[in-house]
Amino acid sequence: MAHTGGDSTALLEAHGPLQQVNLDQVAVTMVTSQRTDQVIDDILDAAGWGAGSDYRSLDEGQTTITRYWADRTYTVPALQEIESTEGGFIREGKTGKIIFDDRHHRLSGAALVSQATFSDASGASLPYTGIIQDDYLPHIFNIFEADVQTYTTGSVAVLWTLSETGSDSPAIAPGVARTFVARYPSTGSGNTAMGVNAWTTTAATTDMTASAAAGSGTELTGDVGISVSKSSETMDIQLTNNGAVTLYITKLQARGTPVTSNDPVTIKAEDSTSQTAFGKRTWPSKTKFIPTTTEALDWADYNVGIYKDPTATLKLTYIANRDQTALDEMITRNVSDRITVVANNNANLGINGDFFVEAVSHNISADRTHKVQYLISDAVQFSDFWVLNTSTLGVNTRLAY
Repeated sequence: MAHTGGDSTALLEAHGPLQQVNLDQVAVTMVTSQRTDQVIDDILDAAGWGAGSDYRSLDEGQTTITRYWADRTYTVPALQEIESTEGGFIREGKTGKIIFDDRHHRLSGAALVSQATFSDASGASLPYTGIIQDDYLPHIFNIFEADVQTYTTGSVAVLWTLSETGSDSPAIAPGVARTFVARYPSTGSGNTAMGVNAWTTTAATTDMTASAAAGSGTELTGDVGISVSKSSETMDIQLTNNGAVTLYITKLQARGTPVTSNDPVTIKAEDSTSQTAFGKRTWPSKTKFIPTTTEALDWADYNVGIYKDPTATLKLTYIANRDQTALDEMITRNVSDRITVVANNNANLGINGDFFVEAVSHNISADRTHKVQYLISDAVQFSDFWVLNTSTLGVNTRLAY
């Protein structure tokens, strides 16, 4: 836009891959015994996101989900449910990839070694222009709950029936195709009905009949072409009249193996010392797909161990085009990288330790000053778990799962 006596400006709005995959609702066919990364693959496939290493980079998940499906849900909330189940991290990469870090991602390899040091010391190669310590209270949680849901798969049964019969039978003109959507569970299915393990492909005569008149007349079932498309809660049944006269669908049903939910179990872990110091603070969401009560307790204990105590969270700002070192840092650094921050000189914060990059933002002003801000969290809270062949158990470490 142009301003009289001022600079002309343009607003460029761009969205990353997570925004792109979240534009419409998706359906994921029911799967069993899938690792969290495999479920994420299924969700991204359903959203039409490209496959392969150019489009996604997924750690092998540590949790195997007993049963998963999605119906009429947006992609990002579905991904977040799996992220919470794993205790991992869904993020976007600089090259446009969707990335999944499993819960052990920060316990091995490069995550154990600082990749850069920002310092307020005189002559530091990577100085910063600002550092702000965030309020730690919003990041403290001392009550974690997880619901464990198990399921029962029944025998093949009729799960849906077309309600229009007799004189109300729907008509299909010659050469015309009509699609009927069978849905289970439907109203009246009962509160334990969850979905369909496998639909039975619609069969002529058994599941569908047609005649030349509504409710009676010459049998025309053989003139009907049938095709189906299946998901976890629906089966689209397309019927095409391949004959020469209008026909009426006198029977239509859908069979399948129903999945019902058993009584759920809720597991809770809490820390009374943290509650005394900071009040009761409950993690805002329950994960839905942890497979057993044993793993649910491990999940809750693991998260209580991370979040019950204050975690140093900082916002660090530096000028990227200050020199080549800063420019290289801006280009190289990724979310989840480990860096060192020294803030015990001019900043006078008494900080000299490692942090993980949680978010990155950029601001380029009219004078072309390029400022980068990192949101960073104390690495100790997320990486002082015992690591095989790296740590000494019980010496400045604690157990993960």
